[in-house]
Amino acid sequence: MADLTKIGPILDKTDKAVTDLKDIISDVKDGKGTVGKLLRDDAVVDQVSQTLSSVNRLVNRINNIEADIGLSTGANTRLGSDTRFDLDIYPAPERFFRIGVVTNDYGPEIEEEEETCTTVDGGSETCTDKRIINKSGFKFNLQIGRRIQRLGIRAGIIESTGGVGIDYFFPDWGIRTGMEVFDYQKDAGPNLRLITEVKVWNVLFARVAGEDLISEDGNASATISLGLRFNDQDLAALIGLVAR
Repeated sequence: MADLTKIGPILDKTDKAVTDLKDIISDVKDGKGTVGKLLRDDAVVDQVSQTLSSVNRLVNRINNIEADIGLSTGANTRLGSDTRFDLDIYPAPERFFRIGVVTNDYGPEIEEEEETCTTVDGGSETCTDKRIINKSGFKFNLQIGRRIQRLGIRAGIIESTGGVGIDYFFPDWGIRTGMEVFDYQKDAGPNLRLITEVKVWNVLFARVAGEDLISEDGNASATISLGLRFNDQDLAALIGLVAR
């Protein structure tokens, strides 16, 4: 059986703690003490309210950000394989940023001159020049653009060189067309690329591009690719399917 002589002091301490807690709550309600003054200070309340409003606006902006992801691979009729990944980020319906990586078998070319000298019998020295051409397999896209209804205009880095691009969308038909002008070939003039993408089924699309169409060296070619394109709704559905 419990010792009542030990329970009594515990109950007394509990009653005292409850009484102290009531006093603290009463002081806070009356605006006494540091906490009470903070809660009763209109300026502090306004600052807290403004901070919460700013946080809500930030969260809403993050929730309103949309993304479009495209991944395609194919072959060029003249220069071999072509694989590209692009991420379009829409912080607002009329503005977007494009980040991407491209790997293919052409441009930009980097030329280096290397001189090799050898000493032959008799002490004479013979020197020959050797030219080395390094082709960059990976190129990067980093562009800023503006969307005006069905028209998109972008500028920045296209395949590691400066350039501009124009896109036009036919959402009802699942078609997007575009043009890019940039320069990756030395002494060959700008590269004019015409692009057409057609939605084949769901997230699958086909891409046809005319490459280097105004080349001064006559190096025009075509690239045919197949790829996948996801938007926010597609990604959400895919994640939900995988999570099951």
